[in-house]
This record gives sequence, C-alpha cells and structure tokens, in this order.
Amino acid sequence: MTGFEGPEFPVAARYAGIVVVAAVIVLVAGAVSVGWIRTIFGVVGPLAILGGALGAGLRAYRAYQQGRAWQVWQGAMWFLLVLFLVALGSTFGLLTGG
Repeated sequence: MTGFEGPEFPVAARYAGIVVVAAVIVLVAGAVSVGWIRTIFGVVGPLAILGGALGAGLRAYRAYQQGRAWQVWQGAMWFLLVLFLVALGSTFGLLTGG
C-alpha cells in the first residue's frame, strides 16, 4: 500500500488545500494594502506556506514512526515546498524594494 488508497489521502489533501487558501488570502490582502503593511503581508504569505510544508513533513515523520502510510504526507510536503518557492519568487520584488 502506497498511502494513496487509505484514509490519509483526503486528510492530507484537505490540509494542503487549507494552507494554500490561507496563503492566498494573505497575499491578496497584501496586494490591496499599501506601505509597510504590504511588505509584511508579502513576507507572511510565503512563510505560511513554508510552515504548512514543515507541518506536513512532521506529520509524515510521525506516520512513518507509527507504521502508517506516510508517503501522502511527504507528497503534500513537497507540493507545499514548491509552492513556497513560487510564492517567494512572486513576492521577491516586493521584498527587495524593486
């Protein structure tokens, strides 16, 4: 069993979806704000995704220790890490002042 057949897949997919929605809300709030608040939101959005990726990695490790399907959590972690890099790249100009 690879982990994609069991009950962990919907939980991991919902977790990743919630992290993405929360980060998009933060980034949209940053896009409509001005000044230093815009910079704060530009930093917090990617950091929220990074925190979600670290949380998924922790859940993968705990599932591995308990002998449960951990691969789906590792997949969620990698998805969120790639999304973190994309979000960080999209806010890079905001962070560098360019």
